[in-house]
Order: sequence, then C-alpha cells, then structure tokens
Amino acid sequence: MTSIVEHNACSSPSDDVFIGSIDITREWKDAHYICNMLVGYIETIGVDNIAQICTNNVSNMRSVADLLIFHFPSLYFQGYVFHCVILLLENWGITTWVKQFVKKAKIVFFI
Repeated sequence: MTSIVEHNACSSPSDDVFIGSIDITREWKDAHYICNMLVGYIETIGVDNIAQICTNNVSNMRSVADLLIFHFPSLYFQGYVFHCVILLLENWGITTWVKQFVKKAKIVFFI
C-alpha cells in the first residue's frame, strides 16, 4: 500500500491550487517528519501567503500544527469541525441511553 500526501493551497476564495505530492510509504510519519516536510512547502509558497493550517484533530497532526506555529508564529491552526462532530457522535453512540433512544426512534420523511 502506498501512502501519498497531497498538499493544496487556496489561492483565492473560489479556487485551490495543487502544490505537490510526496510518496511517504517507507517513512515514519511522526510530527517532526511531517512538520519538516511541510516547512519546505510553506517556504516555497511564502508564509505571508498562508492564513491557516487545516487538518484533522489526531494528536500527531495537532503536534505538527504546534511545531509549524513555533517556526511560523503568524500561522493559525484550525481543526476540521467535521472530524470533531464524528468523534462526538462516536462517543455518544457508546452511551447506553443514546443506544436505547436510537433503537426507539422513528424515521421521519419530509416531502
């Protein structure tokens, strides 16, 4: 299985620009490796042209964001809201009263 990391940079509110990809199949994907990989892209693009870092909220990606913000203090980290919602729903799904509520719920159709 091949791991490919794609990097996109928003050039305007209506368009994304493909920057590049890296085959990281044989690499240990820790925070320092990912940070060093992204530093090159940030320097190529120019830190003044980047408003924020958006990523999921897994711990190593949060660590990457912290390392990047240490190197480039003007950057801002924004976790994916959708990822947070999925984690919240997964946690709710293990709660007994929620399981019972969902079993008793009726499906409602809107026309």
